[in-house]
Amino acid sequence: MSQQLTVKKKLYGLAVLMTGAIFLLLGIVFYFFTQYQLLNSTMLTLSSIKANVLELRRSEKDFLARIDLKYEAKFTAKVQETLVKQKTLYNQTKQLGLEQSLLVEFDQKMAEYQQSFTALVNMQKRIGMDEKTGYYGSLRDAVHGVESIVMEIQKDNILAGVLMLRRREKDFMLRSNIKYVVSFKKDMAKLVAVVNASNLKETDQLKSLLQVYERQFEAYTQGAEEKGLDSKSGIMGEMRKAVHSTEASLTGMQEMIQSAIQRRQSTMMTQVAAISLALILLILSIILYIVRGINLSMGRFIVDLTSASDQLVSASSEISSSAQQVASGATEQASSLEETSSAMEEVAAQAQGNTDHANEAVSTVQEMNDLVQQANQKSVETEKLAIESQQAAANGADSMKQISSAMKEIQTSSDQISDIIEVINEITHQTKMLATNAAIEAARAGEQGKGFAVVADEVSKLAENSKSSAKEISSLIKESVQKSKRGAEFVDRGDEALQGILGITTEMTGLIGEISESSAAQSSKMTMVQDVIQRIGTASMEQASGIGEVNGAITEMDKVTQTNAANSEESASAAEELNAQATQLLDLVGKIGDHFGINSTLVQRKSKGVAEPVPRDNFVALPSPTKTRPRQITPSEVIPMRDEFKDF
Repeated sequence: MSQQLTVKKKLYGLAVLMTGAIFLLLGIVFYFFTQYQLLNSTMLTLSSIKANVLELRRSEKDFLARIDLKYEAKFTAKVQETLVKQKTLYNQTKQLGLEQSLLVEFDQKMAEYQQSFTALVNMQKRIGMDEKTGYYGSLRDAVHGVESIVMEIQKDNILAGVLMLRRREKDFMLRSNIKYVVSFKKDMAKLVAVVNASNLKETDQLKSLLQVYERQFEAYTQGAEEKGLDSKSGIMGEMRKAVHSTEASLTGMQEMIQSAIQRRQSTMMTQVAAISLALILLILSIILYIVRGINLSMGRFIVDLTSASDQLVSASSEISSSAQQVASGATEQASSLEETSSAMEEVAAQAQGNTDHANEAVSTVQEMNDLVQQANQKSVETEKLAIESQQAAANGADSMKQISSAMKEIQTSSDQISDIIEVINEITHQTKMLATNAAIEAARAGEQGKGFAVVADEVSKLAENSKSSAKEISSLIKESVQKSKRGAEFVDRGDEALQGILGITTEMTGLIGEISESSAAQSSKMTMVQDVIQRIGTASMEQASGIGEVNGAITEMDKVTQTNAANSEESASAAEELNAQATQLLDLVGKIGDHFGINSTLVQRKSKGVAEPVPRDNFVALPSPTKTRPRQITPSEVIPMRDEFKDF
């Protein structure tokens, strides 16, 4: 009992230590997992900030390209979102113990970027968001005033001078080059000289309007210069520098955080490996110590169990020898009576065989009848499915007719579209001819017709593009018409196929109905055959009952002899099983002793002269119908083990 308590205490202590080590390892893993999650979330936050900076650049480019204040709102909203993510990144890097200087620098660069973009938007508002606001709107009003009075005067030289000024104005707006401003001033001086020389009554009014036009153009050009004539000058240049410095700061911050995260991950993996190795070595040392104590206790227990097993083998060998002699006598006494019983059993077996054959025939006919009925049911179900298939084929044929009609309508619409495309081609051709004539007239006008030549050239290009697009659309429409024709042909073929399917399903429905009627007639005939075979089986059972009564008397006479023989055989078998189980127990104890390093079992058996077990072949089996197989006897039933050894 004390050995068992010692082993249980050691096992309990091992379980406690293992549980504690597992929880400690789980705690360490959870800590490092938390740190790893923080590192990953830091990288995700940094990537999100980088994506936001790209969104800011996109909003900036959209504003410059489309001059729409909605992109300013998007820019401002994205800046606010970026500031929130910057605070999150600041807290994460603070928890990781990383350097904050690059974060502070990035905040400053973002503020400069936002300020430069705001200045750009304000300057654009001053210049004008469209042709009706700002400097652009004032310039447009001024030039319209000049053009209205020039149209009233109807002087070609003055009109040519105004058109040249408009040309310089548009060139500057399109190309943002200061040379067009210089040309504008020169052309303005020439136009003023022409107006002074014309001696018109509207001279003063026209000069006043030209001065307003010149002032508004100067204001517009100054605003454009402040905004920036290219990406490297003015407010746009400052914003470009701020953007590049912001991206450089973001790149440096990303490299710093990635490097810190890689170092932290490497350190974490090294620490986890070292702690895990230390815990494993500690657990293995404790297990070896406890297993050593258990081996010593098991050794003493196996020595005692080996001695008891030797004594059990000797006693069971003597019992087996006595039981063999008793079983041999009982077997000879029962052999003569069993010969008489066997003859009657043969007669009864023949009668019973006739009955069994009749029953088998009945069951076979019943199964055939069931199969015929199932076939009848299946044929009815198949007939229903055939009717449904016929209806589905009819519906499909109707649908194909509708599809064919729709394809013809599509073909008609395509032909109409082709006619429209031809009209568009004719219009573009006339437009190109008109543009060519305008260009010729502008060339004849000389210097004054250059502006009209540019317009005529653009109109000619537009007409050429329209003509090429119309040709492409025409080719696509023709291709669509051809495909529609092929689709109509396929639909006609599908209609013919569905009509064929409809005829086949109609014929199949009639055939299935005939099969159903034939199955019903066959089922009726099988029922009549089953009744005849059942009558034959009843007569065979009555014959077997009479033979069974004659055999009953002989069986009663055989019971006493068979019981004695069976009891004798069971005793011999039990003794043999006892000897075999005792031998197996002794071998098992020897194997356990070998496992724990105790090799004295075989030496002890040889020194005591243990008798060999009686072989099972010497027993004569009794073929009795009432014989039962002897129950298997386990070693624990022969030698009950004490409570302190049940755990082993």
